Amino acid sequence: MPISNHVFLIPGKSVIITEEAARKVAAILERRETEIDLRGGTVHPEIVNIRLALQNASADPQKQRNAIENWDDEISDELSTSEAAELIGVSDRHVRQLVAQGKLSGDKRAGKLWLQRLEVEQHVNDRN
Repeated sequence: MPISNHVFLIPGKSVIITEEAARKVAAILERRETEIDLRGGTVHPEIVNIRLALQNASADPQKQRNAIENWDDEISDELSTSEAAELIGVSDRHVRQLVAQGKLSGDKRAGKLWLQRLEVEQHVNDRN
């Protein structure tokens, strides 16, 4: 079955959106990325991936298929301390403190602390 240019797959979800809406959302994300860059901030890589997927999918059906096929490869289930800190909006040290306090769980491997993406995202949602 061919993939419609109105369906965008996000891990675990399908989102149906018109091509025009995809272009609008991509433009909004691109403006926000520019604002964050101008303030010296860092744009989370998943936001960039979402914008690129929307732009690619609305541009060319083959690019859309490629974006969907590669989507899961671009998003890891685990985050480093710095990736978790960026997602939460705190310092690396604060993330390590959250783990030490038992507010987040972490797995130390090869001298590096790893956190589960879903748990970190849930922590962010609980804060808001």
